[in-house]
Amino acid sequence: MAEKSCSSCGNETLEPGWIVDARQGLENKWVRGAMERGIFGGPKQAFKDKWEIEAYRCTQCSKLELYALDPGY
Repeated sequence: MAEKSCSSCGNETLEPGWIVDARQGLENKWVRGAMERGIFGGPKQAFKDKWEIEAYRCTQCSKLELYALDPGY
C-alpha cells in the first residue's frame, strides 16, 4: 500500500483514526488508533479520547478537508 501524505502540504506523518457515527443529533467524533469491536460488534469507544471534527470545502474544487480539534483535557 502506498504511503499516505497530506494533500495540502505534503506532510508524510498522518495519524490513523476513525470517526464515531453519532446519532440522534449528536456530533461525530474522531478517535485515535485502530477501531476495536466490542462483544456485541459495535466499536469500543469508552475511555478513549475523542476529538470534535471541523469540515471545510474548497470553493474552487469542492475537496473536503476534515480537522480534528484538540479536546484540551
